Amino acid sequence: MKYSSLLNRRASAFASTLASVALLSVSLSSCSVLGGSKSYKISGSGETVQSTSSPSASASSDKALQPPKATPKKAKAKKDKAAKPVKASKKKGKAPSGNKASASARKPTVVKDETRQTLEAAAAAGATAAGVKAADKAKPAQSALPKDFTIGGEWTIYSVRNNVLRSEDRPYVAFDLVAKRFYGYNGCNYLNGDIESDGGESLRLVNAISTMRMCDGVEFEYLINLALADVTQYRAYQDGRITFLDLKGKDGQTLMVLRRHNMEFLNGIWHIDTLEGTAMPADSAEDAARMTLNTTDLQVHGTTGCNIFNGEIFIDPDKKDSLQFINIGTTRMACPDGSRETEVLLALESVESARLTSPEHVTLYSADGKQLMTLTKLHMVRE
Repeated sequence: MKYSSLLNRRASAFASTLASVALLSVSLSSCSVLGGSKSYKISGSGETVQSTSSPSASASSDKALQPPKATPKKAKAKKDKAAKPVKASKKKGKAPSGNKASASARKPTVVKDETRQTLEAAAAAGATAAGVKAADKAKPAQSALPKDFTIGGEWTIYSVRNNVLRSEDRPYVAFDLVAKRFYGYNGCNYLNGDIESDGGESLRLVNAISTMRMCDGVEFEYLINLALADVTQYRAYQDGRITFLDLKGKDGQTLMVLRRHNMEFLNGIWHIDTLEGTAMPADSAEDAARMTLNTTDLQVHGTTGCNIFNGEIFIDPDKKDSLQFINIGTTRMACPDGSRETEVLLALESVESARLTSPEHVTLYSADGKQLMTLTKLHMVRE
């Protein structure tokens, strides 16, 4: 009896709980979020609970709510935006410094075969956007080389694979035969490596390493690197005071042409004899004007007859007999009346070329061919 009563009480409590849940569902049935939810109808004394669906509930889906889909118009706009190409912008690289520069300098410059084939094909087809076909130029008249000729020293790169270089920042190659090393500059990066030779005109440039700068607008950088790597021999010849050096490959084809100015005759101490056609003070005079030229270090220093001056020498590799004096500075001592210091300094700044008129005499000219100075070489006697 007690057991039956206990079961009745538990059943009654369970029915009451279901009734509460049903009432809560009915009260929320008007909410838009729960629209279409099932409603519950209670019959009898709460002993039975029947679930019925409202008309709206039967018409709607029982699936979870989903966010609204984008309209076709917006989707198309998104697609178009994604399909629009974006141009990659290149930033100009900076030269490595410190330990990073040392590390990068030890890394060899590696060019993929695809790049090599593309560049060589372009060169063979005559692609010379910034250069001029060397083949179209008349070949220089050749003369005998000096008896003491050697390829040692610095050479300007005149052309690479028939493309003449015209940039102001001129690439170069220098050979140190004693150390069996070569050094160079390809217009962007600096190179160095070892020289190998079997004698005669045999020449190979091996174990090359390079800095790793990225430069914009340097057209022949990779062609220079590839040409240097393929060199097996050379041939030298003279054109006036200019010496040319052809670097050739295994098949004898010229890969690169180097040139050297040969203005070494200017080295030494010179007395200024005349200035724009008028005589200057004799060398024995206190106010004599002299200058010392050094084409190896590209330095000039001397005296105007009053003040001391110093400056730099520039030799244009594209011009014969080229000579210019730049960045000239002087002391500031007051000069006596009649001093021609100002004329000397203005003439030095106007010099564009120099010609050896005799073993001991040189004439300096302006850009328009006007004679500016005549010089006589001095031989200093050590006591």
